[in-house]
Amino acid sequence: MRKAMAFLPDRVRLIDVGAFHGELFEALGPRLAEGFGLEPLLPETRRGRNFKVEPGFFPDRRPAGSNWDAVTLLAVLEHIPRAQQGPMAETCHDLLVPGGRVIITVPAARLTRFWPS
Repeated sequence: MRKAMAFLPDRVRLIDVGAFHGELFEALGPRLAEGFGLEPLLPETRRGRNFKVEPGFFPDRRPAGSNWDAVTLLAVLEHIPRAQQGPMAETCHDLLVPGGRVIITVPAARLTRFWPS
């Protein structure tokens, strides 16, 4: 999460896919202008001062409007079927401002012994 935060501008409008309880939003603190998160395991919407995390799957569920600065998928991509990755990328493009960023992390190879596939 810390490494991904280095690529986010101040006052960022951020979509976090696989947001859990909004920990990335909370870690950004005043650097976050607005956050929208999606978490399939969340039983109900969770709200913070300037963010909300909703239950659901991206891109079926997404924020209204566009003009977001970044989309993060931190340790998420490996859980998305290959056939859904193209539509997901297109949705990211549609939601982002020109020059916006998609930030993706995947588990480190040395950690796979802890999470067998």
